[in-house]
Amino acid sequence: MTRLDVDGLCALHIGRELVNCMDVSSKYLLWCVEGSRAATLHMWESRREQPSAEPLVELGFTPTLISSFEEKVVVVGDRVVALFTIEWPPFCPIDVLGDGDGDEEEGGKPMVTEEFTCSNIPADVTHISWAPDGATAALSSPEQLVLLDCRVGYSNA
Repeated sequence: MTRLDVDGLCALHIGRELVNCMDVSSKYLLWCVEGSRAATLHMWESRREQPSAEPLVELGFTPTLISSFEEKVVVVGDRVVALFTIEWPPFCPIDVLGDGDGDEEEGGKPMVTEEFTCSNIPADVTHISWAPDGATAALSSPEQLVLLDCRVGYSNA
């Protein structure tokens, strides 16, 4: 259970799972965990007192880095990278100041789409940087820089 103390700090107890990496934005905290099952991606929306017990998505690899830009999330593992998008349902409570009276559990859950997974990246990626428009992410390793095309939902027609 989370608790806000006098200094404005909030603690999240996640049990026996190992947090591999995390990222924070103005709307949510994202983290990847490894436990007795496959690695998973989780989210805690900033306006909720408790995070969902259900993971957003199960990963097919062990994550080492995570970074988000608006609705896009890049998760990096050893020689693998995945791009996900998070889509909020219309009139989702995260977009408005909630009064706590609405039914936030039904219809307010985000939908996560795996846009692609690529296993042709260098080992030991240490940093992820985003272009100002979110169209490209740069992955940095000691040996190489890789540009990742993060445009989704477009066509070349």
